[in-house]
Amino acid sequence: MRDRIIGLAAVSLMATAAWPATGLAAEISVRGSAIFADYIMQPFESDIEAQSGADVRIAAGSTADGIQALLSGEANIAMTAAPLDAAITKMNQADPGSVDGSALVPHPIAMSKVAFLSHPSNPVKRLTLKQLGDVLAGRIGNWKELGGKDL
Repeated sequence: MRDRIIGLAAVSLMATAAWPATGLAAEISVRGSAIFADYIMQPFESDIEAQSGADVRIAAGSTADGIQALLSGEANIAMTAAPLDAAITKMNQADPGSVDGSALVPHPIAMSKVAFLSHPSNPVKRLTLKQLGDVLAGRIGNWKELGGKDL
């Protein structure tokens, strides 16, 4: 069975560089994260096809869709928007024992940056990483705890 690849972004060079040499079919099926598809795969689809000599078929959905398609053989590559271990853990929490990721190999390609915004009238202008983590974890639930209004 051919090697299976999981990517976190721009998997194109890794997947296409090995494709012709392995004698695989002239179609590459890529399924998974819609964010990955929109920002990485689709903008470079024609470049990937030109360099690989293969037709690329992209199906956007979710990280879990991509992993399931990869494991079932419906896809050659899964696009993930989360670290592989975290995605598999989440899938197994929803359906215990449903995903054995031991044969999957992650190939991180890029990292995303995230910006958090608040309204200009909010007096809280800066948060430490710890404070932001506490807000996201639900340990802080009121702006007053950060020096803002009691909201």
